[in-house]
Amino acid sequence: MNPDSIKVIIIEDEGALRSSIVSFLTATGLEVRGVRDGLSFDLLWEEWRADIVVLDVGLPGEDGFSIASRLQTDDAPGIIMLTARSSSTDHMDGLIAGADTYLVKPLDLRVLEATIRNLARRVNKTLPRIEEGSWAFDVPGWALIAPTGQHISLTTAEFGLISALSENPGQPVRRQDILQTVNQQNMGDVARNLEVLITRLRRKVKEEAHIDLPVRSVRSVGYVFHSPLERRGVQTP
Repeated sequence: MNPDSIKVIIIEDEGALRSSIVSFLTATGLEVRGVRDGLSFDLLWEEWRADIVVLDVGLPGEDGFSIASRLQTDDAPGIIMLTARSSSTDHMDGLIAGADTYLVKPLDLRVLEATIRNLARRVNKTLPRIEEGSWAFDVPGWALIAPTGQHISLTTAEFGLISALSENPGQPVRRQDILQTVNQQNMGDVARNLEVLITRLRRKVKEEAHIDLPVRSVRSVGYVFHSPLERRGVQTP
């Protein structure tokens, strides 16, 4: 297991919501497990200690406040509490119980991911930071070069994706434009499932270079490569 990865446990009794949270966060490169209540959490905690615990307040049996309170040990994880209640009293109770931060449902999963990563930095469990200007797209070599120096070989579809994003790194690229570039690589059905393509590339980069791929979604627009990215081997007019 990569020692630099961020491990997260989700405690949420609503099965559909729990599954969607776990699936989304896993796709972003986090290591995630989900359980429905305090008892299930205790069994998991004995064998899999997480860096961050995300827990709902209104759980069956033991509530989230109680779980947060008993997690307050010398090696306590970061705690994010979720609730449908937004009163200041509930918020204060969560903080008193030991929560580091408090999010109100309905939940924006991108906000949750950002909150987890920010909290992980505070508890010194973050992934390696990406240095400015350290990513490169080796066009003739069909490879993405990570800050670690690792060359990640690209498939035809991945090459089309990075080619589209590297035209204007740091600026959002429309899904339609990405798909057009990928379709030029004759990828057929794969080109119509952009999220799957990006998820697989994130996993490949994580496994080979042990670092997060800095590709993020932009609501109602598309995707952005949010770190400087140098295109190599391309002649400019």
